[in-house]
Amino acid sequence: MKAKKTYHQLQRALYIMGVASMPGLTACHDTQDDLFTTATISISAGDTVSVERVQGQLVLTNINSRQNTSSADFAGASSTLEILRGAYLISVEGVLSYRTASGKQEIHQFRAQEGYVELTHPDHNETTLQAILLD
Repeated sequence: MKAKKTYHQLQRALYIMGVASMPGLTACHDTQDDLFTTATISISAGDTVSVERVQGQLVLTNINSRQNTSSADFAGASSTLEILRGAYLISVEGVLSYRTASGKQEIHQFRAQEGYVELTHPDHNETTLQAILLD
């Protein structure tokens, strides 16, 4: 009978230790927020011109997962997206409006692409793509 009582006391002690250690185990778990970051992609057309407005389609392709994230929401010459942290292929094409050094405003179709961009900083990432004017 004494062995049975000792067995139940041991079983109860193990149960209490297991329940007591649960908060400590879950406190070490990384949150999903660590996987995401904000990226601002800007379009430049060179040193002698100032891009004022971009209207186009921006596509970010995660190199590891091949997941695409796209946006057509530009504020001036930049677009900001929330994405998974990682390495990306970035492409954009559309129409941009810019001013030359002499102040003349021009509108051109353009395309821009970057084959490997690391967007891994936890808070915010910025990169600028060089536009290739098509017409």
